[in-house]
Amino acid sequence: MSPWKDELSELMNTIHEQQDRLNDYQAKLDEMSITTRSTDKTVEVTVDPKGGVTKIEFRNKKYRSMSGNSLGEVLVTTIKKAQSDLQNQIAEQLPDSPLDGVSTEDVLSGDVDLSKMFDVEKMIKDVSNDLFGTSP
Repeated sequence: MSPWKDELSELMNTIHEQQDRLNDYQAKLDEMSITTRSTDKTVEVTVDPKGGVTKIEFRNKKYRSMSGNSLGEVLVTTIKKAQSDLQNQIAEQLPDSPLDGVSTEDVLSGDVDLSKMFDVEKMIKDVSNDLFGTSP
């Protein structure tokens, strides 16, 4: 193999390792959620890693006697607490993004899809074809 092909092969291996780390990170992130109960124990809220509400459960019948404004306030407060709790959990369990220049906050905001960030196979093949006229 020529030195260029050796370097290209090494680069491809490095990129595959990076992809594996990204996929592992994304899988761990996707599995995370948290459930938080309101201070008065009336409502329980579950949120996903992006902060989306996936479940609201009323734990007792107290909500029936609450005004709409009071119930709304309990819901909003509990949702915000669940979102904050999950952010803290993620910061503890996944403190560092596996990708330089991309923060965990960027990933959580949904602005970055780690699995679609780049098409490594296509990039390598394009470079290889440009340099050598063949794919690795």
